[in-house]
Amino acid sequence: MGVAGAAVATVMGQIVAMALSLYIFYKKNHEVEIKLKGFKFDGRTVIEIYKVGIPSIIMQSIGALLTTLLNAMLINFSEAAVSVLGVYYKLQSFVFMPVFGLTQGIMPIIGFNFGARKRKRMMDALKIGSVFALIIMGLGMAMFWVIPDKLLGIFNPLPEVMQIGIPAFRIISLCFMPAAVGIMFGTMFQAIGLGTKSLWISILRQMVLILPAAYLLSKIGLGYIWLAFPLAEFVALIVAIFMMIAVYKKYISKIPMGE
Repeated sequence: MGVAGAAVATVMGQIVAMALSLYIFYKKNHEVEIKLKGFKFDGRTVIEIYKVGIPSIIMQSIGALLTTLLNAMLINFSEAAVSVLGVYYKLQSFVFMPVFGLTQGIMPIIGFNFGARKRKRMMDALKIGSVFALIIMGLGMAMFWVIPDKLLGIFNPLPEVMQIGIPAFRIISLCFMPAAVGIMFGTMFQAIGLGTKSLWISILRQMVLILPAAYLLSKIGLGYIWLAFPLAEFVALIVAIFMMIAVYKKYISKIPMGE
């Protein structure tokens, strides 16, 4: 069905997911029972929720804007270059999404223990999460390095796409490992109520650094544009490390080590 088929599949997938969610929510047993009776709107609670949520909303939006602006640069070289970026973003989601899923599990653990004043549990969660994130990203980087031709081959690319894409995948994938640590540090900031710091790291990674770097490198040639990805991630990681040190000294080091 072509493009129409993709649209139909998307809508059907969302409907099925909604139906399954409602079934589990209302028919299965839960440790926490939610009732609308006695529900009272609390403006302060809403504000606290959005303090954590707004950075996530903006971070999700930044990715789409970044892709649009990068495509505007790449189209000056060829449509094949735009195709390479499109294929990359489709494939990299299989690497990044597990890490983002991991952060959703780690964030409440860190947040709960921050509230309970248990520093050791907070830091253990961060360390374990970082190790798993590095493993996931490391495996992803290995695939992009070892079998980029096989990954591109999934999309039946033209020879020009293969020629541009194979070196591009290897260069871009160098950003995976520093991104893993940067994402986990951002998760820590969000978990303890410092969502704006996480937001700044994401803006730094995906907008402030990568776009100017890509623009300047494009003046040298198409093959150099891909270097903007690892350069942006490494610089953002350095900034995130300094932020983490400052946050640890100000907010975390004062918490008793506990269990």
